[in-house]
Amino acid sequence: MRKQQKTRSPKQRLALFSAAVLALIGGYYWGNQHTPRELPPSALSQLQQPRPIQSLQLLDQFGSGFTEQRLHGRWNLLFFGYSNGDSARGLLTLATQVVNRLADRPDLQDQLRVIFVTLDPDRDRPEDLRSFVGHYHPNFLALTGPADEIRRFARELGVRFERRPQSADGDYQIDHGTSMALIDPDARLRGLFTGVVDAVTIATDFKQIASVE
Repeated sequence: MRKQQKTRSPKQRLALFSAAVLALIGGYYWGNQHTPRELPPSALSQLQQPRPIQSLQLLDQFGSGFTEQRLHGRWNLLFFGYSNGDSARGLLTLATQVVNRLADRPDLQDQLRVIFVTLDPDRDRPEDLRSFVGHYHPNFLALTGPADEIRRFARELGVRFERRPQSADGDYQIDHGTSMALIDPDARLRGLFTGVVDAVTIATDFKQIASVE
C-alpha cells in the first residue's frame, strides 16, 4: 500500500525556499570573510629583513652635511645618477609623477622624500645640483660628496656604476643601475624598485606598505 505524500501549503513552500536562499547567502558571505585575500602584485623587491643604512657622510645641494641620521623620521625614495645623463632626468620625472600620484593621500605625500645622489661629484657641485633637481620639485634633495663614499653607499644599496673612458674632447659617460631604493622612517632599506616600473605602481606599493606601519 503506497504511503500518501503530505502536500505542503504555498506558505510552507515559500518558507522553505526563503530558508534555502538565506543559507546560500550566508555561506557565500562566510566564505568571503574567511578566504585569504590576494594582495595586488608588487613591483618592490622587498628584503626579508629590513637593513639599517650604515654610516653616511655626504652633502646636500645647500652645502649642509647629510648623514644617515637625516634619513630618520620620513620615508625616502632614493636613486643614483648624474646631471649630464639622460637616466637621471627620466628618474626625476618618474619620482615627480609618484609624488603627484599621492595627492589623494596628503599624509603619505608629506611623508615621502625624494633623494637624488650624484655619481659624478667632480662635475655635480652642490650649487649645480640645486638648480638641477629644483627644476623638477622644490622639495627634492640632491646629495654629493667624496667619490669613495658615494661608491660605498651605492654598493650598499645594490647599485652598480662604471665610468667610461674619456673621449677625445675630455667628456665621459657613466653607466649605472636605475633602481629606486625605498628607505623607511627608521633609516632601513626596505627594498628596491627595479626594472620597468611606472608611477602608478610605485605609488600603489608605497601606499600599501606605509599604511600598515
